[in-house]
Amino acid sequence: MRSNAQFWSDKGHVLLDQGEYEAALHCFCQAVQEVPTADDYVSQAVSLIHLERPKDALQACDCALSLTSGHARAWLFRGVALHRLGRFHEAYECYDLAAGQQPTQQQRSLWERLKAWFTPSKPLAKGVLKRSRSSHLRVH
Repeated sequence: MRSNAQFWSDKGHVLLDQGEYEAALHCFCQAVQEVPTADDYVSQAVSLIHLERPKDALQACDCALSLTSGHARAWLFRGVALHRLGRFHEAYECYDLAAGQQPTQQQRSLWERLKAWFTPSKPLAKGVLKRSRSSHLRVH
């Protein structure tokens, strides 16, 4: 019954917007138990990334992509999860796949900024990555 799943999904988005990531994750899990959708799996991934659980976020993105292989947001957040895991080359491939899925202007802008920020050949990225490794700070 999609209406029950929709209730959980809507509630999860409200909680996600409020920064209540654990509660939002619970809601999205309830939604996919009712009716699995790529959008709700991606929302799980977003919650998990905020909770600093990139391995779990990667799995959620893979579930989304198993339902809808061309889901641009799933490719985008799969890339973010891979970045958090230090798997930069794979992340760039995901960003490229996401960008090829007819993204909105806002998504295209976000992907370009992420790629520019994390591309090691750029001086800014080198400095940020070097500083983050030496001071044990994470790049977000």
